[in-house]
Amino acid sequence: MISSKYIETKAHECADLKPIMLKLVRAFQEKFSSRLCAQIKAKFYSKEVACLNTVTTATEVLEETINEYEKDKQTK
Repeated sequence: MISSKYIETKAHECADLKPIMLKLVRAFQEKFSSRLCAQIKAKFYSKEVACLNTVTTATEVLEETINEYEKDKQTK
């Protein structure tokens, strides 16, 4: 999602990539209290829906991060 939205040719030439990825990793870490699958799975996995809760929450974190980043860009 991020690459298709912000990278036109090469990732190394994209000024937006590093700041938004840092924001995303920090937001993900804050939401899940970890970036490690084993730790996240222990808290969010269920036999009924497998990893759906994690994927849904991660999608929300991604959407919030992109919206916040876009809002910050507009105010600068």
